[in-house]
Amino acid sequence: MKKVPTRLRNAQNSRPGTLSSAELFKERRFNQPTLNGGDPRLNFRVQEAKETKMKCEEAQELITGLVDGELSPQESSIIAAHLGDCANCPRKYSLEKSLKRALRAAAMSIHAPSELKEKLLRDQHRSLHRAWISESWQSLFKFARYIPQTALTVALFIVPVLTARYWLASPYFPVVPGIFQSYRQIEQGEINPIETKTIPELKQQLMRSVDGKFAPVAYDLSTMNLHLVGRLVQEIANRKVLVAVYEGQGSMLACYTFLGSEEDAPAIAEVLFDREKRMHFYQFFYAQTNAVMHREGQVMCILVSQMPMDQLLVIARSKAHVS
Repeated sequence: MKKVPTRLRNAQNSRPGTLSSAELFKERRFNQPTLNGGDPRLNFRVQEAKETKMKCEEAQELITGLVDGELSPQESSIIAAHLGDCANCPRKYSLEKSLKRALRAAAMSIHAPSELKEKLLRDQHRSLHRAWISESWQSLFKFARYIPQTALTVALFIVPVLTARYWLASPYFPVVPGIFQSYRQIEQGEINPIETKTIPELKQQLMRSVDGKFAPVAYDLSTMNLHLVGRLVQEIANRKVLVAVYEGQGSMLACYTFLGSEEDAPAIAEVLFDREKRMHFYQFFYAQTNAVMHREGQVMCILVSQMPMDQLLVIARSKAHVS
């Protein structure tokens, strides 16, 4: 038999509509069965992610999803492998899980005030009385049967709404969750700070907004490429909170000042004692946002940013004023 050269044999086998061996291998990897019925190409990307070492920045989003129970089996196995190899991320996972548990416990401890319960019972009795009167009207008999149910439905809807408003206005409601929400709203453009360029102007305007009861904590961060851009006055957990907003090099930092105590720090916060300044610094985070809290005189200061925690702590320790 005449021997056919390799190049010619490959040309003969490459008929229109056929795939090369490399393409067949890639096609088989893309067409592997999935566990959740999703896009096979997602499994391919997940497999590639397993073959490369995950960075801590990339793991943060999966840590949040793991705490919220939103990961697929593939993603769970990836983050589990990373947590087993990484020295820092297990601590972040533990802190975020503890913070979420504390927030859930705080929400479940909310109860309606006794005055509100009594008012709802009185309203329900009135509704039942009106329903009894309406039954005497034969033409409205069918409609009257639904009045008690309607009153109860309305009451069940009003209770959580009024209870939430009551607790948001209560001085016992924790201020830290509101500060994290405020930072997210500023970052996403839902709240626009008032443009401010100088620290003296910032202090003058913010002190005037609280009738001079306390002054905002404001730092010159220009050496760290962070520049003052705006100010805010917010009411969080029934407390006036003064906010200074800094921006620079694609990052944002917000400094929150309010009257309070070190008990406002979350129970899960890590505590660092600075021997030189004789001050406590509290570190905590939520999702991808970090925070460092400390006391300056009669006020509490919380620095909030998405920059790494160690950098944020350096800023807080270097700029904090000893009272």
